[in-house]
Amino acid sequence: NMWSQSAGGNSSDAEFMTNSGLFPAASGAAYSMFADNDYNPLAAAMIKKYGAETFAVQGTKIAFWNCYRMHPRLGFQKDYSQENFPKGELIGLGLSDREIFSCASRVFKKAKKPFFGFVVTLSSHHPFDFEGIPRASLPLPAELQNTLIGNYLQSINYFDREFGRFIEELRADGLMEKTLIVVYGDHPAVPIAYREEMQKLLGHSLEEAWEWKATRRVPLIIRIPELARRPRVIEKDAGHMDLLPTVSGLMGLGIKTVFGRDLLAKESKGPVVFRNGSFITDGVFVEPGPGRATDIRTGEKKDEKLYEAEEKDAAFRLSCSDLILDKNLTLQILEALKRQK
Repeated sequence: NMWSQSAGGNSSDAEFMTNSGLFPAASGAAYSMFADNDYNPLAAAMIKKYGAETFAVQGTKIAFWNCYRMHPRLGFQKDYSQENFPKGELIGLGLSDREIFSCASRVFKKAKKPFFGFVVTLSSHHPFDFEGIPRASLPLPAELQNTLIGNYLQSINYFDREFGRFIEELRADGLMEKTLIVVYGDHPAVPIAYREEMQKLLGHSLEEAWEWKATRRVPLIIRIPELARRPRVIEKDAGHMDLLPTVSGLMGLGIKTVFGRDLLAKESKGPVVFRNGSFITDGVFVEPGPGRATDIRTGEKKDEKLYEAEEKDAAFRLSCSDLILDKNLTLQILEALKRQK
């Protein structure tokens, strides 16, 4: 139950939350509006604790979403983008997933150890009808042929295949058993304009707000080498804001400037807060604006007033994150934390 918390910045918002621990900007994109701010990012913590080499590998050009300015602020020492691989295979928005993973594999081999690599793929991005994605490998019923949903399923099938190839390369290079791997989706795939196609695929109505919200989940896979032979599913509600504190906990980084929670900690409770002030807590989708609360698993209506404490907490978290961004307060907060020790 991993929920997208991206807002006006879409993909860049997910990058921002995952690497900074802060909420997206109240409007617009933090990658554009706050590219000169100071942060306490995951990559910088990896450098400080482990002397790690840090880099991002992406299939777009480096100017996309202002990455050429924002990535250094988030602790990345090096960017590998379309400019670095000008002869690479292109599909749609940039380098194909096959090309991106091949580039990442080459970079990983050459990197000093340890390293923190952040890889962004593109071929499964809307509108999914890119020329060059193999279409024959996933058999689809006739009603899904040449539809947005059908093209989406084919593009995800393509990603799966190329990601599997990448994993085998990591294994062959001896990296699998000493690497923490986190895979997440940055935002939902299918726009609301294609709700009817989604209804046909899922076989039920998506007319109610809570029904459509239930389709806004994204993938999250965490592979910890020591636990790889004992996989399990954790069904608690989670969001992008929880990724940094979870990785921080696994890597012993102790990053405290976050508004999410460590999903693997014993005491790991709290709502998944969305940019508009709505949130999900214990499977209940609460919308303070219209005053609704709905069990997102069953559609059962709840008394919204029962969640007033969580509403205040969600609004407080958002306002604090906004204040930190607007006033560029991260370094001051870090200094205050030092004095408390």
